[in-house]
Amino acid sequence: MAGTWQEALLLLHRRGWHGELVDEACERLIEACLEGELAGRPTGDLTQHEIARVLGQSPTEEEARALARVSEVHDRTDPDGHALRDALGDLDAFAEALPERG
Repeated sequence: MAGTWQEALLLLHRRGWHGELVDEACERLIEACLEGELAGRPTGDLTQHEIARVLGQSPTEEEARALARVSEVHDRTDPDGHALRDALGDLDAFAEALPERG
């Protein structure tokens, strides 16, 4: 997905995804890529079909790309990884703090 993890997370928020749901989805995708059915695949390269299969639901193509992008950052120990996990703790506050994009 082009764009930042912040843009991806904002898209998910606007589509009704709550922080806990995004967090759980990321954990399931990461696990599937580390030791599950998609072992060895980077989460950022997953297709909509693969994401739907792992999650047991059918996100839209945009949501799937956003989940793949957010999952890339989710477990990182750098400042972006920490900021993402903080944002998931209060997704409404995260969304409100972002400047409006036209």
